[in-house]
Amino acid sequence: MAAAAVNNRSFTLNFSFLCVLVFMTALATAGPVVKKEYQCEEIYIVGEGETLQTISEKCNAPFILFDNPHIQDTDDIYEGVPLKITYQR
Repeated sequence: MAAAAVNNRSFTLNFSFLCVLVFMTALATAGPVVKKEYQCEEIYIVGEGETLQTISEKCNAPFILFDNPHIQDTDDIYEGVPLKITYQR
């Protein structure tokens, strides 16, 4: 019975080592994580076909509605509307 426990423990250690090895290999071969820097002016003019979602992603500005109390509804966005942009750093 002792031999079975040793073999089981050996298998567990080998499996754990293999998992760590695979994880480290994946980290080593993955490209660097690059945070995109978005440069939007403090006052942004909405372009044709843009939505709050696309502008938020483009400018890294998740709080557009909070910064622009003149927008009552997401449907109030159309081309030419000025928006105050506060982007996250």
